Amino acid sequence: MRVSTHPEQLSRDNLEEWRKELVKKIGRTTTRTDSDRLILAVERRQFEDYWKFQWTKVIFGNEKGKVTTEEGYSNDFEISEFERKILEQNQNLKNIEIKNSALTQENGEWTLESSLKEISRGGEAVVLKETINGLKVAVRVACFDSALFVGDMEDFSFQWHLSKGDF
Repeated sequence: MRVSTHPEQLSRDNLEEWRKELVKKIGRTTTRTDSDRLILAVERRQFEDYWKFQWTKVIFGNEKGKVTTEEGYSNDFEISEFERKILEQNQNLKNIEIKNSALTQENGEWTLESSLKEISRGGEAVVLKETINGLKVAVRVACFDSALFVGDMEDFSFQWHLSKGDF
């Protein structure tokens, strides 16, 4: 499969093979804790009701989580596979109140193999000059959770996106 507006070199199969090799060359240190990772996971959730975006604390049980607002509104939600993995690694975070305000600043750094050509970096993203099946491209690697680039990444799923541009 290939996006019709993109060159043949950017077929899904080609990109997936390239991605598998790229992630072996990228690493990142992180200063975030498992608690931070859970807070950020809740922040990324798509809640139907606006008030849920104003949550101040969360509790994770076995299969469900519960967000609560300062006004006392609360709502249960299904725990995602990502949250479940974090909770399996750190059982101490189950059934305790985690406050949104406890989120700490990320101060980690990218670690790149010397073969990678860096264009720029900032925040939680790095831009690289890459060649995919002979096509020269700029690639922006951004992670919503720095811990995904710490250690073995085979346990996590990746999502990628082709931006429209002049090819």
